[in-house]
Amino acid sequence: KFKKGEFAEAEVFLKRARKLLEESSESNYLLLATLYSNLATLYQSQSKSFLAETLFLKSIEMKEKCLPINHPEIATSYNNLALLHQDKGKSFEAEINFQKSIEIWEKSNHPDLSKGLNNLALLFYKQGNSFEAESLFQRSIQ
Repeated sequence: KFKKGEFAEAEVFLKRARKLLEESSESNYLLLATLYSNLATLYQSQSKSFLAETLFLKSIEMKEKCLPINHPEIATSYNNLALLHQDKGKSFEAEINFQKSIEIWEKSNHPDLSKGLNNLALLFYKQGNSFEAESLFQRSIQ
């Protein structure tokens, strides 16, 4: 539903799933964290930045409790939070979270590392820091 642009219906389904997961056992902790991230992405697409940020942070907190600290899913969550901060014009916060995602992806040589490097390069480019942006763009294609 979300990809078709049916945001209201997607929100209803995600909230229903959240309620079910919250009422179930702890074995669904990671599923709930993923659901929070999906709901945050939905809110971000609707320009509900405060709700999106709150849910991204909650998702990261939950994932850090149940996954190894350098798990790629945690990096993806930091990257998503950074993109939200970038959309809101919070360049400093975006940079910090892009860096966190890159650090995790570097440790596991994850294929999304190039995405993280590219995202940080775009942030620097938009800030007028073309030297740093070019360096990161180069690293992202190697």
